[in-house]
Amino acid sequence: LDSKLIGLSPREKDVLNAYARHALERGEVNKNFIADELHVSVKTLKSHVSRLYEKAGLHNQAHMATAAYALKAHPQHSQQR
Repeated sequence: LDSKLIGLSPREKDVLNAYARHALERGEVNKNFIADELHVSVKTLKSHVSRLYEKAGLHNQAHMATAAYALKAHPQHSQQR
């Protein structure tokens, strides 16, 4: 597992997992739904996503889904809070 993913904050992991879940379950990512689910504004969500892209070296939503899957495959890392 990439050390950049292990170093994510719990909230960053929440955002990452929400994006991946929406992409897989709905076939699309709707920032309004995700923001509502996480109880944040869309602006705050976009800020979290920007930091995720930078901090974890992600480039797009497909990378986010792959990263979320990697965290799920290693639960000892995804549940560190």
